Amino acid sequence: MAAEFVGIAFFCSVAILGLWVWPPLWILGYVGHAVWDTLHHPETGFGTEIVGWYVPFCVIYDVAVAGYLAAVYFG
Repeated sequence: MAAEFVGIAFFCSVAILGLWVWPPLWILGYVGHAVWDTLHHPETGFGTEIVGWYVPFCVIYDVAVAGYLAAVYFG
């Protein structure tokens, strides 16, 4: 559970800093969250049990949002 709270604190901090300091942090935050989601597979040893469809769905969502934000910000 401690790892989950660390993740929450980290990604909330990235979101707030992206809002107040440097907007591209949101892009990096979404990409980082996609990596975080892949660590939730039980095979990785992280030990978090999640339904099978959640990780691929969330990774695709995170990458799609990061791509959209990158297109808007840099496009």
